[in-house]
Amino acid sequence: MNIIATDLGTTNIEVSVYDKSLTPLNTLSETVNCNRNRDGELVEFDVDQYFICIKEMINKTAEIGKRANNENIIQIVLTGQAETLILLDQNKTPIHPAISWLDMRSRKECDKLYSELCYHITGQLKLIPTWTITKMLWINCNKSDLQSV
Repeated sequence: MNIIATDLGTTNIEVSVYDKSLTPLNTLSETVNCNRNRDGELVEFDVDQYFICIKEMINKTAEIGKRANNENIIQIVLTGQAETLILLDQNKTPIHPAISWLDMRSRKECDKLYSELCYHITGQLKLIPTWTITKMLWINCNKSDLQSV
């Protein structure tokens, strides 16, 4: 019985395979190809490319584990540092590049949300542009072409 652990990181994707005693059998790592603008405000990546990479890495580590001890995978664990916004259409197809939690494009939207949902309503002392709701508001205000999808 082998276990695969997958870290869906901001800069790297890492996939490790362990035996039932949690002894590491192998680890693979791939760099995440992010698109960043010059000022570092926008951080996006291709959803399909990211998913294909994860799937291939899981398959490779499963094969490595099987060769190491002739055992099958019984569990796949996924972890990640923070949320990423992925917009899908009705067919669950991505309609925009994924927006990383590191993306800071929604500073203006933070101010708008804070003025409307201040501390006495939400309990939040501060709104920051890494929060998904601020990115969703940015999309709503700046990407009118996506609203009809």
